[in-house]
Amino acid sequence: MLMRICLLAVLCVSVVAMSCSQVPITTEKPTSKAEPTPKEEPIAKGMGLLEKWEAEKKQFREGITDLMAKMEAVKNATLYEGLPHQHSEGDLLAKELKEKQTITLHQFAFYKEPIAMPEEVERKLRNLCLDSTQFEHINRWEMKFCCEFHPDWCLEFRETENVYHIQICFGCNEATIFGPNGMLHGKINETAAIKLDRLLKPLQKNRPRKPEKE
Repeated sequence: MLMRICLLAVLCVSVVAMSCSQVPITTEKPTSKAEPTPKEEPIAKGMGLLEKWEAEKKQFREGITDLMAKMEAVKNATLYEGLPHQHSEGDLLAKELKEKQTITLHQFAFYKEPIAMPEEVERKLRNLCLDSTQFEHINRWEMKFCCEFHPDWCLEFRETENVYHIQICFGCNEATIFGPNGMLHGKINETAAIKLDRLLKPLQKNRPRKPEKE
């Protein structure tokens, strides 16, 4: 009887040893991409979104720094005034488009006649608009209180075939920056937006002014 018990114990130890020796083989990652289990999926997605968000921020910062450096080398700047808002002032926009001469820049209409800028105003506009630190990558989860992006102004930098545009929306304090090889969309920081508004508001010439609130 004792011999049988000892033999059974030896067999059990052998089975356990064989099972343990196979663990590295069964836990190796397959060469093909495996689908995550349902339990792991939310974590994997969360990490992916965070990594993507950080990558987008880095790409925005690198892209806008490069764009600003190229625009800074362009001496000539032209300012265009935007038309009324496409939603909140739809009827007025239709009237202006019918009666005034306009140009279209990246799907948005602007009054055709450029706005004359005093030398000091142009210098300040260039300093603000070409400072990449005044623009931030937009948090896609941030709640927006304006109905839709609408450029109130467009600053153009043109040098032979290279044309750059900075379209500024004061409704949401955002800007879209266009270059020969693409575009970037970002948020204008609050301090810069206030300074830009103070510089540009006195230059308003064509767009009908909203009645002042009492």
